[in-house]
Amino acid sequence: MDPRHPESDPAAVPEPDGGTPKPGLEDRWTVPDLIDFEYYLDQDEQELRERSAARKALIDRDREIYLDRIAPAVEGADPHTPLHRRRSLRRWLTA
Repeated sequence: MDPRHPESDPAAVPEPDGGTPKPGLEDRWTVPDLIDFEYYLDQDEQELRERSAARKALIDRDREIYLDRIAPAVEGADPHTPLHRRRSLRRWLTA
């Protein structure tokens, strides 16, 4: 992540009434998350435009991130569902 944006822990954000966060709150996206996500996607696209040979490296990087960090964290979500995609993409951004 960009060092200008401290890594946030959305799960630590309390509920408005001061109670504990609801399940799934760690999957909530913020405006800075969306900006960062678009930025990183654009960086990958720019890399592909400049070096088409970078495709394999990017695929390998993302596969490693998924297998090592994302798949274990989203195993409760059915694959190919909106919940699975939202959780996977959020964790990819954090990674």
